[in-house]
Amino acid sequence: MSLDIPLDGCRQTGPKEIDTHTHLHRIQTNSHRSIDRLPSEILSHIFALYAAAMKRHYNSTRHRSNCYNWIDITHVCHFWREIALTDARLWSKISLPGSGVELVEAFLDRSKQTNLRIEIGPGEITTKWHLTVERIAREAGRFEKLSVYSHSSEVHSIFDKQPAIPMPRLRSLTYGSVRQTSLLLAPLCMPRLQKLDISPNSIDWTTMTLPQSLVYLSIQVAEQHGAPNSNVAEVARVIGSLLVLETLILRNVAVEPLQLGSVLPEPSLNYTLPRVVSVTLRGQTWPITFLLNHLNLPALANLSLANVSLHPREEPTQPGIAEMLARALPSKIDVEMGDADIQPITRLEISSDSLDFCRTSDPTALFVEPDISIGSLTSPLRDGTIFRVLLPQLGLESVETLVISEVSYREDSWPMAMRAMPNVQSLTLVGFRPGLDGVQRLLCIEPADTTTGKRKKRKTAILPRLKHLRLSQVPFRHPEELEDFEFVEELQKSIRLRKRQGSKLDRVEVWECLNMDETDIELLEKVVNVDWDGVVEFDRC
Repeated sequence: MSLDIPLDGCRQTGPKEIDTHTHLHRIQTNSHRSIDRLPSEILSHIFALYAAAMKRHYNSTRHRSNCYNWIDITHVCHFWREIALTDARLWSKISLPGSGVELVEAFLDRSKQTNLRIEIGPGEITTKWHLTVERIAREAGRFEKLSVYSHSSEVHSIFDKQPAIPMPRLRSLTYGSVRQTSLLLAPLCMPRLQKLDISPNSIDWTTMTLPQSLVYLSIQVAEQHGAPNSNVAEVARVIGSLLVLETLILRNVAVEPLQLGSVLPEPSLNYTLPRVVSVTLRGQTWPITFLLNHLNLPALANLSLANVSLHPREEPTQPGIAEMLARALPSKIDVEMGDADIQPITRLEISSDSLDFCRTSDPTALFVEPDISIGSLTSPLRDGTIFRVLLPQLGLESVETLVISEVSYREDSWPMAMRAMPNVQSLTLVGFRPGLDGVQRLLCIEPADTTTGKRKKRKTAILPRLKHLRLSQVPFRHPEELEDFEFVEELQKSIRLRKRQGSKLDRVEVWECLNMDETDIELLEKVVNVDWDGVVEFDRC
């Protein structure tokens, strides 16, 4: 029996029927796989984990944002695609312009009414994005996280049309290169905001109001001439109202200059931040220190003062960096006697441009994360004012470990600072400075009381309780005087004299030091226990 079917008809309908049957066969076959027998909720969770992992995966062959790398999973099989399309959370993370307009529109559609995490990157936002960005702005009520890094006037103009956009779900806002702060002047529209990170060209603190829910605040003002100045008290008022704040970062706070005279004025009002764990302030010295005077911080809060410098217009008669810090820091370092659970400052590290104060009970640690850090102090460290004015005012009797790196010794200031730390037991000297003379001076016996000019009844060591000396990368002699043993011989004398005066040095460590060898170690071992790394390196330059 023959079938009277035109050959051309078979050619036209055959492939379509084959594709249909093949598709149905694949669906039926896939339904028997073990992974497809998992509940849809579990598969959705697996997809979410995959999407998070693929966001960190860079693929140079793809011309789209990493947050879209997971989409390939929707092309594995029909069942997986159905699961992905019904899970609105998978489509809630949107990034542009690192993708096509159509893709972003599809994400907005498929995200339904779930919370949105929007990132508008620094890439060029052309006019073709205008309608899409407007649609995103209209969805502000769904924003959970908004990050805007774009410099595009197209983006800013859309968001600036409605400065008080209600964002009841918003928890994180990052707004870089914002030209004004109108977006931030409606805290009632952001009742759940916890993280705020903005970089405005200017900021007016007198009209600034922030959401009381903030846990993390970073305001880094761009250095722009003509920016409006605010009183430090206004800055303190805004910050002091954030009672649940944990992290504070301020940079280049533009404030009105004060007639400082010779001392910093007392703050008119102080604010307590009971939950703060980390404070970073960057900028000119007097705004930083005066603001710090307005804030009461927990004893365990980490404090970092960076880019500390005097304004070029400040008069020489005004207090210097050391004087200002001496006024602001003591209350941040002192620990009340009743605070038994709080470790006092036990380690001080002095480098060529910074001071690091650490609360640690491990004197042998080579590196310790500082609890209080002050940077950009090159000039006051070089001229000795840090040692003469600041350190003696800080109440450093609890310091047991002292590390000094690449700072030149000064006879007119260092002894004053060392007398403020009478309980130092471990001293580490790193680098070419304080040099041979500095090492010797720090170990010597103090001949007189420099504060009264009278000789003491009993000579004492500058660091009377010193037990451990560590020398790292210190040259034992000048390159041209390799046969000179004067440094080691003088060191021997000082160690013997300390022992006679009841300030015995127990151990000396020598690590990666220059222009020395086993002969020097043998001489030192005659008067003290020596740990040596065995490195012999002569610098003949």
